[in-house]
Amino acid sequence: MNPANIILLSSGSPLIADLEETCARAGITVKAIIRDPGGTEFVLDRTLLRTVEELTDEDLTTPLLCPVFTPGHRQLAYRWLEDALGQRHSFRSATVIDPTSAVPGSAHFGPGCFVNAGVAIGASSVFGSHCIINRGCSLGHDLEVEDYVSFGPGAAVQGDVKISRGAMIGINATVLTFLTIGENAVVGAGAVVTRDVPPNTIVVGNPARVLREGVAGFADVGVE
Repeated sequence: MNPANIILLSSGSPLIADLEETCARAGITVKAIIRDPGGTEFVLDRTLLRTVEELTDEDLTTPLLCPVFTPGHRQLAYRWLEDALGQRHSFRSATVIDPTSAVPGSAHFGPGCFVNAGVAIGASSVFGSHCIINRGCSLGHDLEVEDYVSFGPGAAVQGDVKISRGAMIGINATVLTFLTIGENAVVGAGAVVTRDVPPNTIVVGNPARVLREGVAGFADVGVE
């Protein structure tokens, strides 16, 4: 699944360095890292930095991955790139899995996913496009994970859970079995979810309780 070569989007994401390290462990050559328009950079190898204008037509045939953690901002980053490229738009998304993670052959990933180091995933789980599974997550069997979902470091999700589009599971949060997490919902850090979470809702605590309703998504930026 891992590509031979890749271009990375969003030099301003703190996860960019983790993705560079994963590429090094997996033997993936990073051909370029696209600069953020805001100018913030967390990259390890600054010689790889390029503006959109500096990308060649050959570069645009290389698969691309964006490690922005917030689901809504991740979607916006891809849209920014599409607009910046204009008629040159031809990129395709790569999925990258860290070789230190235990990922079964029966798991399925859509394009644009990143599985960070030390993750364990159960059998027969399906992940949509542009999902991020951060360091040390433990995810159960038969999960149904839709597009643009993010899992924070150390998150634990039991089997037979559905996580809807744009949802975020916070650092060290736990989701018990047979539950549904709604679209653009946010499970706060350390929360223990024992019942379904409605869409556009933030839950926190143990057991998790509703903190806010009617939110757009994590950081009030949702996935459309």
